[in-house]
Amino acid sequence: GWKINLNERKVEFILGQGERQIKLASDTTLDNNKHILAGQISKKTNGVVKLFVDNEEKTFTGDTDIFNSSPSVLSIGDDNSELNLYEIIIYNSALSEEEINSVRKYLARKHRIELK
Repeated sequence: GWKINLNERKVEFILGQGERQIKLASDTTLDNNKHILAGQISKKTNGVVKLFVDNEEKTFTGDTDIFNSSPSVLSIGDDNSELNLYEIIIYNSALSEEEINSVRKYLARKHRIELK
């Protein structure tokens, strides 16, 4: 499964459990403004995992084993997270970099967020 957390005002994108867990954390401390968050898990590219926070990108390349565990469970936040979510878009297939950028730009325009 996978999880999105807010830990000390930084976004964490967590995949898997135990020894095979991957945690990508943003360097950016989030303020109370709206931000665009995107995660990408690619089955086709050898387990490349990406987290985007506005224009910041974090990448992990390696064996995530997330596609061998079913069903996948999505968890957003935990008891310590204070997340105000405006919109969640989940696709059933991986998007290309161009498609991800289009979605991020669409959400930025829609929610009046400036992508730096």
